Amino acid sequence: MSKRRWTILLISVIAAAALGLAGRVIVPPLYFAYTMHRQMDDKERQLLYRINHKVFASELRNFANAHRWSFPHESDGFDYFRATDPNVPPDLRALDPSVIRVFNDRIEFECGGAFLSFGIVVFREGLRGSGTKELGDGIWFYAEDGTVPNP
Repeated sequence: MSKRRWTILLISVIAAAALGLAGRVIVPPLYFAYTMHRQMDDKERQLLYRINHKVFASELRNFANAHRWSFPHESDGFDYFRATDPNVPPDLRALDPSVIRVFNDRIEFECGGAFLSFGIVVFREGLRGSGTKELGDGIWFYAEDGTVPNP
């Protein structure tokens, strides 16, 4: 073989090895990010379009009444519950929240996490509240990025 063919072959082997290495290093994080984004979009759509918001708000308000609202609290802090907490009713646990935070005026059903905070916030009866998208009286979807996915 000529020197030129050896050079082309060597460059081809080096390029193939570099592409293979880049694929092993770059593709997994990109796939992870894509998968996380897709799962979060699916979860947002579930909360927005696949549950009865009035029934859900009633469950959350009952939970808040049982664990904070029925007792006098002087602080503006909150109580929080993880989905694995036995105090969380099975109907709420089935939606797999990251955390449920009960404040004096509202209860937040958080589904995001460290990457993007989103969920549903339900205010006490008679409070209008605020959020990214209103779902009912005192019931709001909230998203850290301020977007609402299409159905």
